[in-house]
Amino acid sequence: MPSTGRSTRNPRDTGGIYGHIYNPISNSGDWDSQTSPITGKLALLNSFWEDQKPSPPINYSDVNGNDAINIVDLLLMMQYYAGLTPAVFIIQNADVNCNGMVNIIDSLLIAQYYVDIIWSFC
Repeated sequence: MPSTGRSTRNPRDTGGIYGHIYNPISNSGDWDSQTSPITGKLALLNSFWEDQKPSPPINYSDVNGNDAINIVDLLLMMQYYAGLTPAVFIIQNADVNCNGMVNIIDSLLIAQYYVDIIWSFC
């Protein structure tokens, strides 16, 4: 393909190492909206990294999120079961028997854990 002799560089570009890129296919003249190749690659890597982050572990029965399983968690479970709305309640941590529902059985299992009848959940 013969060269047309037209330059695809921005006439306002000062020649910096990461100058703006002109897209001749879209005929974009908005030089300020273009990104450098490095910026595009970093954005792609960031989006990949966000998808690969592991989800935080579920701390079964710690329904108030204080990293301790105690009587407060049991009381919050009972409030939830009674139809009240506790101020702090992490519902993902409340299903301690992993059956997909939060009910009175989960509260009883937390009570058993609290008095050392059982030692783990799920």
